[in-house]
Amino acid sequence: MRSRITWIVRVLSAAALLAVVAWWAVPRWLAPAPQRPNVILISIDTCRADHLGCYDPANPLTPTIDRFAETATLFANAVAPVPLTLPSHASMLTGKIPLVHGTHVNGVLVSAKNVTLAEVLSEAGYDTGAIVSAIVLDRRQGLDQGFGTYNDRLVEAGAPRTERHARTTSQTAMHWLSQRSGQRPFFLFLHYFDPHEPYLAPEGYADRFGPEDAQQYAAEVAYVDHYIGQVLDRIKELGLYESSLIIITSDHGEMLGEHGEIDHGYFIYEPAIKVPLIVKLPGQRQPQRVEDAVGLVDIVPTVCSAVGAEPPADIQGRDLLSPRPPVGPAEPPERYLYSESMRPLIFYNAHPLSGLVGRRWKYIHSARPELYDLLADPNETNDLAKAQPDQTMLMSRRLRALFSELADRAVRAEQADLDSRTRELLAGLGYAGAGRRMEMVYDVDGDDAKDLIDYHNAFTHDLLDLCREGKNAEAMELCRKLVAQRPQATQSHASLGNLLELAGRHEEAVLHYDRCVELDPNEPMIRVARGDLYATMGRTEDALTDYQEALALDPGYIEAHLSLAQMYLRQGQPDKAVQAYEAVVATRPGHVRALLNLASLYVDHLHAPDKALSPAERAVELTPANPRALGTYGWVLAHVGKPEEALTYLRSAVDIAPTVTGHYWLGWTLEQLGQTDEAIAQYETAADLLGDAQANPMWQTLTEAMQRLGPPGSGD
Repeated sequence: MRSRITWIVRVLSAAALLAVVAWWAVPRWLAPAPQRPNVILISIDTCRADHLGCYDPANPLTPTIDRFAETATLFANAVAPVPLTLPSHASMLTGKIPLVHGTHVNGVLVSAKNVTLAEVLSEAGYDTGAIVSAIVLDRRQGLDQGFGTYNDRLVEAGAPRTERHARTTSQTAMHWLSQRSGQRPFFLFLHYFDPHEPYLAPEGYADRFGPEDAQQYAAEVAYVDHYIGQVLDRIKELGLYESSLIIITSDHGEMLGEHGEIDHGYFIYEPAIKVPLIVKLPGQRQPQRVEDAVGLVDIVPTVCSAVGAEPPADIQGRDLLSPRPPVGPAEPPERYLYSESMRPLIFYNAHPLSGLVGRRWKYIHSARPELYDLLADPNETNDLAKAQPDQTMLMSRRLRALFSELADRAVRAEQADLDSRTRELLAGLGYAGAGRRMEMVYDVDGDDAKDLIDYHNAFTHDLLDLCREGKNAEAMELCRKLVAQRPQATQSHASLGNLLELAGRHEEAVLHYDRCVELDPNEPMIRVARGDLYATMGRTEDALTDYQEALALDPGYIEAHLSLAQMYLRQGQPDKAVQAYEAVVATRPGHVRALLNLASLYVDHLHAPDKALSPAERAVELTPANPRALGTYGWVLAHVGKPEEALTYLRSAVDIAPTVTGHYWLGWTLEQLGQTDEAIAQYETAADLLGDAQANPMWQTLTEAMQRLGPPGSGD
């Protein structure tokens, strides 16, 4: 079996050009308002269309959204391009399908080469703000492009969380709306995450439904609907509702057992990719219903049309406000929307899924292609691929032609700056392997995803549940069974290696990382993971070899440079560590962690605080509310002879996030200013935060500082 994962977008050529770009659109129900309208885009993560009453009256879960739809246009057949949060939102905000914007999975950095809707509207004079509710969309993954405000702070009681709930999201949105001056139109992107698994509906909602997952999922949808209502009410109170363009949609749906899948991200059947899309134009008062197939990629050009802005170039979306061509002999062919899933490939070295979805026909390309007539069989229970060979071949050719057409237009997602805790939180949401860059291929040797659904459920649910519950021994046993069952599954070996590493069984862990490298020799991420394990084991030369080989595969691979820097620092070679961090900054000038580490190295190890000033200042400019950036900049200022100015930043840092280092830095700076009592108080606070960790190097530092100054009052 030839290698199937190279992590760079590659597509195959074909003879014919796909005729999916047809003269098609929805009638222009209303002309855009003469003044530029405010734009509110509301995305409900993981929301199936059939769980909104306006789509399925049998599910009266969403009275707020149902009322909204009574004066809006409901698109009955809207398609998500991928059943994952980051890549689907990338399509929603760029108008491009994943084959072009290059983001196929969560945990990567959406390329800055893509132009977002926020960038377009910002250029047009809009005040732009985003309020996101999950770590999957935090700014380190690139969707903050063009937003003047990007609220992604998911910290509660000082601890990072994977999400914030609808109540807090709506409160944040209402505050943001109330701060608008009215001098400029605004664009608000508002993201709710609650329906995403694990289903944790609050009291008052959870008990209204049943205990089963599908019932708790419904409770989450009802809960979000209530708080969307609060935001819509505030918009009305502000007198903005009638004149605004408001869109309610979702990034993808949820499989609730259909076809054997129990969440999302694996298959591309209708429950996972059919999403709500409801658009209220400025001044619209009558409902409309459109049956044509449309996509999330259509949001960008539609908004641009409504506000009179030029949409970005090279998008695959269509303006839904454009008039339809006349019906007649030259009536255009059916429009098809692209959808994909890479999980079978990246997890199990199986055939990935890609497909085309129209109003009637749906084609899924895999080792055993599938064809469905959605008008006759909306639940996709009758695969017609063999019964309709001509239609199957036609759809296959269209999809292959699309790959060929877009081959030279794709951009590459970059590596996101995700620390180990963030990766852990993403894994806790079921996104193991997040951050791996890859290509979508059309044809590949590999097993069919349908044959691996039980294996997938065991890996992403049974194993994840055991890890969530801290049952690492049971998780390890299950992971061994999964490896034995499918030894070519890269992710199973990686997971077992990680569990063994956590258990301190390093030699065994190395064997499974070795197997990952054999299965996927072109992936730098696993080499860095193995190199980090070697570093823990004291096998310095092996670690260095892995980091260097990772960089040979990808000279811009950030994690390899960062690990090299840490290795050099442990070896007492700060000059080489500086070079590694500078390589990161050369590749990614806005890489905040590298900038801050550079600044700390210059101050604490090389005693060159003047050189630390520029990277520390840049980090604060990029992340003005980041406590580490504020603290580091204050620490640098204290060492370049500006202790009074330093205090402002150091106090802000500990106010946001009290840390041992932050309070020590503040105490040291106060000590330089002769404010002894307050310095001692800061040292004592740092010691309290440190607790009984006397093995920590800071313990000795703090002890010496407090002994040096004596008890409070001794300096007066």
